[in-house]
Amino acid sequence: RNPISQHAARLQYVGRASFVARCRRSGSVLPDAGVGVIRCDDRDRRAGLRRCDEPTLPGARVHAQQHAGSVLMSWTNEYIGIPYKLHGRNRDALDCWGMVRIVYGDRLGIALPSLAEQYENPVDAEGFAHAHELASPEWEAVETPQELDVFWCRIAGMECHTGIALGDGKMLHAMQGNDSHIINLQSPAWQRRVQTCYRLK
Repeated sequence: RNPISQHAARLQYVGRASFVARCRRSGSVLPDAGVGVIRCDDRDRRAGLRRCDEPTLPGARVHAQQHAGSVLMSWTNEYIGIPYKLHGRNRDALDCWGMVRIVYGDRLGIALPSLAEQYENPVDAEGFAHAHELASPEWEAVETPQELDVFWCRIAGMECHTGIALGDGKMLHAMQGNDSHIINLQSPAWQRRVQTCYRLK
């Protein structure tokens, strides 16, 4: 593998809306998770990289991300750092399906159903199953995710979470306990969680 790609793959990020705000004010490039403090491993430190808690990316790191195809797509910036709220359906606060709904409305001009009345809490497996049943006729399962497809995920043993596919193994989502952010689906935890990818017919 190209050493630049290997380096880019070792970069990890932690969500913080304040970090995003600083990047936007300064015009800095947002990291691939789009929302937080850059973390480096020991190999990065031995390579003489700058401090891991700096709010901007060193030039070499930017080039590494571009080479690996992991620079955050500009349109996603406005969806990062939105507070989580169960049944939230606007930019003030939203939940996982609220994120899918607002992105589809903004980017594709498609008004997806709210489904908020179908589930009572973030791990309401029965409610989410009913919501899935209501929505499923409009969607088809696909093997190869494309940008703006929707992932159906298992959390705490229950299929009760959705997110937007971004390509390059990334997903934009809103999850209880965090502001909205982008994750790497290649991590072991999320490889286990992702169940199916769907595309609107």
